[in-house]
Amino acid sequence: MKRYFFLIILISFSSINSSFAKKKPKELLLSEQEIKDATVYYSIEDALANKKKAYVLNLDNQKIDELPERIIKLQNLQSLSIKYNQFDELPSEIFQLKNLQYLYITQNKVNEIPIEIGNLNHLKILDISENKINLIPAEIGDCTALVELKAGENQISELPSTIEHLKALKLLDLFNNQLIEIPYEIGLLPTLTELDLDWNQIIALPESICLLSKLQSLKVEKNKLTKLPENIGDLQQITEFKLMGNNFGELPESFCNLNIFNELDLRNNSLTMLPYGIGKLDKLEILNLANNKIQSIPEGFKNLINLKELYLQRNEIQSISGESLNLSKLEILNVSLNSITEFSPTMNKCKSIHYIDLENNKLTRVPGQLTNVTSLKMLNLSHNQLSDIPVELSELINLEEAYFNNNQITSFTKQIVKLNHLRILDLSNNKLLIVPLTMGEMKNLQEFNLSNNSLYSWHIKQIEERFKIEVTL
Repeated sequence: MKRYFFLIILISFSSINSSFAKKKPKELLLSEQEIKDATVYYSIEDALANKKKAYVLNLDNQKIDELPERIIKLQNLQSLSIKYNQFDELPSEIFQLKNLQYLYITQNKVNEIPIEIGNLNHLKILDISENKINLIPAEIGDCTALVELKAGENQISELPSTIEHLKALKLLDLFNNQLIEIPYEIGLLPTLTELDLDWNQIIALPESICLLSKLQSLKVEKNKLTKLPENIGDLQQITEFKLMGNNFGELPESFCNLNIFNELDLRNNSLTMLPYGIGKLDKLEILNLANNKIQSIPEGFKNLINLKELYLQRNEIQSISGESLNLSKLEILNVSLNSITEFSPTMNKCKSIHYIDLENNKLTRVPGQLTNVTSLKMLNLSHNQLSDIPVELSELINLEEAYFNNNQITSFTKQIVKLNHLRILDLSNNKLLIVPLTMGEMKNLQEFNLSNNSLYSWHIKQIEERFKIEVTL
């Protein structure tokens, strides 16, 4: 009976010991804070001298191109950084360090990630950016603990479908590669919050991307996208959406359901119109639509009640009228480089606007509506077809900079002297014969450009005598 009892105790102890052995590898893993607090070793020799406590090894910027085999003795190592070196291939010994949680290989000459990467099943952060890698192996799917995968500025042309196994992944950075398409499986990453696909050659995004319910940042600038998935509006957590530099001709109507972000950059596309419901994006503060093919401003703009900055330069707009720009918080309006012949929007609510750029259009007169904008500090009407500056302009009492160069102006009102805050006035390349000499008394005027006009020679002499500042003639 005693022998039997001893056998039970022995078996139980063996079972407990076996269980401890199974848990031991997990117990070796340090928390993020513990790794931050751990001693950092800057040479393999120092780390080997304290190998039981060598958790963090930093070999950055040491002009090395290989690691000694004895690095495999550092089995407790959890963070290895070999950034800014000269590795053209990754030593196989790295992939025998089974407890690695952080691996940084940034800015080397590595052109291949070995399939042994799958051995590192505790890896949380892998940074292989700024190398020459053209392929991420399918075995990356075995790194199921990965939270961040940074692979920007390489030559990667495709992603493996096994990426779907990275269920803990929060950040995927593929900036500046050679991707043409994105696999359907990208949409099966339930925890993904940041996806950077900027500067690739992607022609379409899979519909599955709309399944990324936790996605907060989506960057697809400088690709070859012609459209977005129809259900893109399902990404209700998104706060950053970079779309500049593609070939979008239109946006899906569901895009207007993304009423979360306060800045939207759609520069350098081929947009001819905006969705009917654009006014739903009433949290927008900055909207950049420069360099597209937009022909008119939709009335829905009047609902963008928080809009502060609107950029519409380099489009195909011919006229602006109605309530579309009657926005109380608007501060900056740039509609330069269009073909505007009529600018008559209602602007009586524009009490905050201080910058209006109408340069390089086809205006033949200074828009009367501008006199309602007494908060204006900068007005650019250069490169139009103006013949005069009306007396009403003197009502812009806060104006500091005014650009009327490259027009056909032959005269302007003497009342301009009322603009006490005016610092810069450019009237170069016009057809002026004379200017009011009383302008010489304007206390704040610092720059006055009258070059390339038809000023009388006797009048030039008067200007030189009466003006206290240097006038460009």
